[in-house]
Amino acid sequence: MKVIVTSREGDDDSDWRAAYSVLVIGDTTQSIETSFHDGEPEDAMLFRDFNDVYKIPDIIKAAHEAGLRGETLEFEERTEEDG
Repeated sequence: MKVIVTSREGDDDSDWRAAYSVLVIGDTTQSIETSFHDGEPEDAMLFRDFNDVYKIPDIIKAAHEAGLRGETLEFEERTEEDG
């Protein structure tokens, strides 16, 4: 199983300041991708800007099942700048 974590910083033209995504690619399971970015503070709610938080249990289950199958875990962190 491979996990790619990407953090991004927005620029002056972006309507957000920071973003964070997690992509899980399993050997025998479907890929799972989550993405979080900050929007307007008054609008930052689970059902709006952070609704991918509901995929976290799926990621945990997929990692556990991959471990039971003996899959190795490859973890990659990336930092990207917008623009």
